[in-house]
Amino acid sequence: MAALCASLNCDYKYIDSDSEITSQTLNGNLLTITGVNLPTGEEVVIDFGPARCIPEPTLTATEYVCQLEH
Repeated sequence: MAALCASLNCDYKYIDSDSEITSQTLNGNLLTITGVNLPTGEEVVIDFGPARCIPEPTLTATEYVCQLEH
C-alpha cells in the first residue's frame, strides 16, 4: 500500500460532515464542483492535483467555480 508520508505515521484529523461532492467538471482551466451542503466562506481552499484553484467570488452551498493556476 502506497503512503504519502515516508514514516507511515501520518497525522490527520477526521471531521464528519454533511457535505457531499456529487460531480466535477473541468473545461480548460475552469473547474466546476457541484454538491450538497458545501462549505462557503473565506476558509475554503480548493486544490486540484498539484494546482491551486482560485475560486470565483460567489461560492454557494451547491456549486464552486474556480480557475486553475498554471
